[in-house]
Amino acid sequence: MTETILPTAWGEPLGSALLRSTPEDFVVIEHLDLPPPAAPGQREHLWLCVEKRGANTGWVARQLAEALGVRARHVGYAGRKDRHALTRQWFSVYLPGRADREPLPEWPEHAEFRIIDSRWANRKLRRGQHLGNRFLLTLRDWTPDQDQLSRRLADISNFGVPNYFGPQRFGHEFRPEPKPIVWSAEREARGFQISAMRSHLFNLQLAARVHSGDWRSVRTGEWLAWRGSAAGFLLQEPEARIDALFAAGELSPTAWLPGLVRDERLGPAATEREMLADWSVWIDQLCERRVECARRPTVLVPENLAAQPTPDGTGWQLAFDLPPGGFATTIVQALCETRLTDQPEEVQD
Repeated sequence: MTETILPTAWGEPLGSALLRSTPEDFVVIEHLDLPPPAAPGQREHLWLCVEKRGANTGWVARQLAEALGVRARHVGYAGRKDRHALTRQWFSVYLPGRADREPLPEWPEHAEFRIIDSRWANRKLRRGQHLGNRFLLTLRDWTPDQDQLSRRLADISNFGVPNYFGPQRFGHEFRPEPKPIVWSAEREARGFQISAMRSHLFNLQLAARVHSGDWRSVRTGEWLAWRGSAAGFLLQEPEARIDALFAAGELSPTAWLPGLVRDERLGPAATEREMLADWSVWIDQLCERRVECARRPTVLVPENLAAQPTPDGTGWQLAFDLPPGGFATTIVQALCETRLTDQPEEVQD
């Protein structure tokens, strides 16, 4: 991928750190409301909690499908997790009639993943159903000034960071140039192309707002999003109640995720169209693919952000929670530059 330099909101990086020297340096734990145990006769979906190491979510889903003798489309999950990490997430497998007829299989031994919990449910696990993710990161070879670090962590905790899509969204082959995309012949690959295109166009808008200093500004006539949700409302006029919710991090301004505009409230503002004028060919291609537009928050506020030195004193350990769609790398980039031992290849959502 051609690297895009995105402006930061809280000043210069506090030094440089090594990230992902091992998968255990990047731990992701999915937060999910588990369904109640299904009653006999309703146990059609087997939910599996999987811990994976150095494996991508789609590959694990295919391994589960093969082990249980079903098609890959019968395996559900709430979101893709980083490949170069140690992650824990739930999958569901559609197995109608098998709960009372046959025992669970002996799971094959895999160096990349293991099953740590299971339960029967009456519904499939679908994309976006998780509540968010817990991150436990180790930044090695990093010794920032502790007073500066404390102030930066306080700014991030109180006001958030620009909600950029992280480099995991784009992969190695993505080339952000304002000319027509050549669509892949494979359906899954086309899905990644669409995701990368929209993510890049969103990042361009957000970068412009960060550069002008209004990435946190609430504008009359703008769609505001509730924290951790695609739901929101159109701000008709300023209100003290709205200001209080915004100050508490419960609401965020949004920028446009391009596509077909079926609801004018979710469409682009004139300034957003102007920002993306050079990329109209991409927007036309997205519309031809019947991709519907959406809005995404411009502000990402972590919860429970904490930091402590590593036991050997040569780095720092970070812990925080993010809503669905938030990238841990955006929090890290607000603190320091990173050197990666492995290039991330996969979306985190």
